[in-house]
Amino acid sequence: DVSALPELLRDVLLLALDGLSEAALRTLRVVAAAGGEQVGHGLVARAVGLSDRELDAAVREAVDAGVLTTDPGAGTYTLRHALLTEAVSTTLLPGEVGRVHGRLAQAIGQDPGLAVRSAAAELAHHWHLAQDQDRSLVASLEAAREAETTVGIDEARSHVERALTLWDQVLDAQELVGLEHTELMEWAAWLSYLAGQPRRAIALQRAALEELPADADLYRQARLHERLGEYLWGIGDGDGAVSARAEAVRLLPADPPSPERARALAGYSHILMLTHRNDASYEHGNAALSMARTLREREIEAAVLGTLGPSLVARGDEDGLELLHRARAIAEEVGDDLQVSRTYHNEAAALFSLGRYDEAITVATTGLDRARATDTARGGGWIAMLVRAAVHRGRWELADQALRTASREAGGYFAALNQLYLAYLSACRGEPERARSALTEARRLGVLNDEMTRDRVLMVQLMVALLSGDTAQVTATLDSLRPIDDRVEGSVRPAEDAVELRALVLRALADRATRGRPDRARGDTVLASCHQIVERMPATFPPVKAWLALAEAEHARLTGAADMAERWAAATDRCDQLQLVHHAAYARLRQAQALLDRGSRAQVNQLLLEAFTQAEALGAVPLRNDVAALARRANIDLGRQEVSPTPAEQLGLTPREGEVLELLAAGRTNPQIAERLYISAKTASVHVSNILRKLEATNRGEAAAIAHRHGLAPSPD
Repeated sequence: DVSALPELLRDVLLLALDGLSEAALRTLRVVAAAGGEQVGHGLVARAVGLSDRELDAAVREAVDAGVLTTDPGAGTYTLRHALLTEAVSTTLLPGEVGRVHGRLAQAIGQDPGLAVRSAAAELAHHWHLAQDQDRSLVASLEAAREAETTVGIDEARSHVERALTLWDQVLDAQELVGLEHTELMEWAAWLSYLAGQPRRAIALQRAALEELPADADLYRQARLHERLGEYLWGIGDGDGAVSARAEAVRLLPADPPSPERARALAGYSHILMLTHRNDASYEHGNAALSMARTLREREIEAAVLGTLGPSLVARGDEDGLELLHRARAIAEEVGDDLQVSRTYHNEAAALFSLGRYDEAITVATTGLDRARATDTARGGGWIAMLVRAAVHRGRWELADQALRTASREAGGYFAALNQLYLAYLSACRGEPERARSALTEARRLGVLNDEMTRDRVLMVQLMVALLSGDTAQVTATLDSLRPIDDRVEGSVRPAEDAVELRALVLRALADRATRGRPDRARGDTVLASCHQIVERMPATFPPVKAWLALAEAEHARLTGAADMAERWAAATDRCDQLQLVHHAAYARLRQAQALLDRGSRAQVNQLLLEAFTQAEALGAVPLRNDVAALARRANIDLGRQEVSPTPAEQLGLTPREGEVLELLAAGRTNPQIAERLYISAKTASVHVSNILRKLEATNRGEAAAIAHRHGLAPSPD
């Protein structure tokens, strides 16, 4: 966008052109219009309108002026700086813009080999600026088809979006390109979804549905509704997705059986499973399976089995895992790479719900590698699934590693989930600012509508408030939780996070009780809702029992129950069985405290040593410090060296600020720091300002010098 170049900067850049001949200026304008970089001599020669001798003289003049470089071996020209390309482009008069780009388009049209990169993409661009919208429309669609299989989805989407803007400017556009406007919107919606823009996909898909005539083919209407359901799930709108998929089924006749009806039933069953409506999912899935087998539609059969598997597990039957294996075998047989990937993802999710976290991580890792190899990872929840299992299992470094790759492969709802788990992980590590930033980013990326995600959002809010010691925020968050206490009825199986959240609520209530503000009635209500939820969960779900044990122990702490130590011992055992490392360490801390309060020191040394070791290995700083503080108060020697503060801690910085200072000392700019740490440039700027204030440094150079003196040397790339 040349208009974005500041006027003063443009004028300074254009000073370099003073005194150049008109021929040299014309050459520079053609090079700039063609992109400004590695523009071939043949393309310039055809578009500039100069004789060979005049062109050679013009090029030499521009080179001597230091504004143009040449590569004789490649036969290309490049303007000295990208900003110079923008500045030169602003010197084209309105009439010249059309003529120059028109000549470039004609030259590339006659000889596609003259294009700098993609002939189709450059034709679309040049014809558009030449105001030849018919040719630009045709070229845009050709460029989109090419980009889908070469440079990527984002570029394909931009070409289709341009075609949408051109449509009304072209007479008889449908006859010209052989495509209906609704088909173009469908295409744009699909590309938007794949590019991580589900909201744009939803808007386009709904517009396509509204544009369809009332007597449109039912199969086409059903297909549009089915895809709309996928997009709505992409922003976490489970209810909307269920409604869209139900409409697809309603539109298609049940008799005679058809692949379209079977596919719609399979899709409906799938979204019912994703939204925890497992009984309904199982019913419609079996109907789809019967129809698929009657029709011998193996791909649909694989898809249905891939849904029935997790639905069966959710109903308490581990035989569902075998259905997933059968689904994968069929998908492999028919070459359905997307369905193969889904079976891995669904198996990992099923194993997670069973508390088999290491197995879930192994399956998710294998599936992710397979999905990347077959280009079926884009837009999916692979990273979110892997991170969730790794966080619960206490493999936080693995979660970090997965999150560093998340931006390339997830969009919309799944990108929001990744940020949500980053917030949760940051809170566990004692980084409230980073947790708040990630939570804000999760909200920005999409509406988080499903129950599981709402509970996790509230969990992070409460954890950050407790971590910061913000009693007002703790109270406000607890007050906002009141509606959830009664949300245990209905046909939707509540997510496991509902009990974990309530255990955290009871922890906050117990913390307040120790400061003389007990709310036993509220605690009784929350614990009762935990029991109601657990009664509706399959008995084969060990994680729910662990969260319930934690909730009962926190309730005992709130009420000062005589069996408090035994409650915490039971919670410790439950967490150990599942290898919930962070929760187990916390339970050991509370068990030790309960024993000391009772006047018993038996087991306390061992409990605190184990809790300290687990918390330190995780990097759970607040928990580690709480364990160490209790040991000091009880005059217990943990038999360990005192933990030396890190260089960042010595300087009074948070761990995140230490990372930022390290990159600042390496000469990184704020945008580069943001890119490296997967934060926004604005957040990086705030961190830098906080660092300068804490270090009492007047500029970045002083801060870098302080960093080097304290051993915060930059890490090698």
